Amino acid sequence: MPIIDERITKLPKWAHEHIKSLMRQLAAAEQVAEQARNEGQTRVQVNPKGFTAAADYNAPDYSEVRFQMGDHWDEHLDVRIEKWHDGDVLQIRGGTTGIEVRPHAGNVVHIKLRR
Repeated sequence: MPIIDERITKLPKWAHEHIKSLMRQLAAAEQVAEQARNEGQTRVQVNPKGFTAAADYNAPDYSEVRFQMGDHWDEHLDVRIEKWHDGDVLQIRGGTTGIEVRPHAGNVVHIKLRR
C-alpha cells in the first residue's frame, strides 16, 4: 500500500502503522459499499432524501446504520435488522444512554435518547 503523503513517513512508527491499518479498513469498507451498489437492492436501504424517493445506497443485508443524535460521542442510535427465531426484528441500541420509545400513530414511533 503506497504512502501518498510524505508527512506520514515522518511520524513515529506506531502512528505510521495505525494510519496504514486505517487505510486498509477504509479500502475494505469501500469494497463492501461498491459490492452492495453492484448487487442492487438489499434489505438495508439508506435514503437521506425521505421515504418517498428511491434509495440512494443499498448496504449489505443486516448492516448497522448509526444515527448521530447529538454532539456528544455517545449520543447515537445504532439500528439494524436482526435474525430471531421467529423472524427478523429491528434492533435499536442507544450509545451509553437509555432510549425512550413513544408511540405516535398506529404505524409510527418516536425514539429519543434519555440522559
